[in-house]
Amino acid sequence: MGVPITKTISPKEFAAAIGSSESSLKRWLDQGVIPCTKTPGGHRRIEVNEAIKYVRASDLTLVQPQALGLPISMGDIQKSQKSQIIDFLQYLKEGNDSYAKQHLVNEFMNGKSLAEIFDGTIKKGLEFLGQIHEEDAESIFLEHRATQICISCINFLSQYLSSSNTAFNAISCSLEGDVYILPSLGTSVVIMENAGNCINIGPHTPISVIKQTVKNSRMKINLVCISINDVIDVKQTNQDLISLSNILNALEIELVIGGRSSDKINLSELKEVNHFNDMRQLDEYLKCKFRTSK
Repeated sequence: MGVPITKTISPKEFAAAIGSSESSLKRWLDQGVIPCTKTPGGHRRIEVNEAIKYVRASDLTLVQPQALGLPISMGDIQKSQKSQIIDFLQYLKEGNDSYAKQHLVNEFMNGKSLAEIFDGTIKKGLEFLGQIHEEDAESIFLEHRATQICISCINFLSQYLSSSNTAFNAISCSLEGDVYILPSLGTSVVIMENAGNCINIGPHTPISVIKQTVKNSRMKINLVCISINDVIDVKQTNQDLISLSNILNALEIELVIGGRSSDKINLSELKEVNHFNDMRQLDEYLKCKFRTSK
């Protein structure tokens, strides 16, 4: 996953990016509207991720997105959600990773949360792609390529998530036998967007590894988020999760479970478990619990 960007830009560069005057931007900096630092020589510097956070919150249109390291804009998104998904689906079918990235960057810069992007454009686009093709070699290739494009896009966007004030620490993963990469990756970026620090162990993770990660972590873990998308042995998975939930409960760590196969788990036997059906529910939970916002 991409590392949050620590690159800084000058007030002049940011002013050019949003089509404003340098004097106005310096005034906003002095008023504390936009966080900034000063060099030993007294020059103001703005972290790129803070600049992007301000643009999104203020509903501004970027005049020069490349000044912030973003792809050249394809314009404000005015189409319906369905039309946006159809466009994105076409980029996935063509293997056009550049246009796919531009499309998701536009959604992100137009104020959509990563949870909304994941549940909407990415999830629906991949679902539609799976529905229109047969289970043959070419179809499998198209789906795998589309998944890699989505992973690349998410990693790109994750660079622009501000991480200066960490509100909590979390672990994200999928269980052993569950090889899907996107769910735990999506969970981790939703956590990051809510000012969380996330260790994404990834797919196919044995319960023993999760326990060891929790015990060996040098930081206080607040959440363990497990995405369940493919269950091979329901009984064994239930037993493993009961064992894990007992350990987490003793350490005052909350367990979060989601994923398309999570309904196969007997949640009533788990201690202090939170269950969510999609990324937006997780997003709302994090905002409420940790009082975070975009």
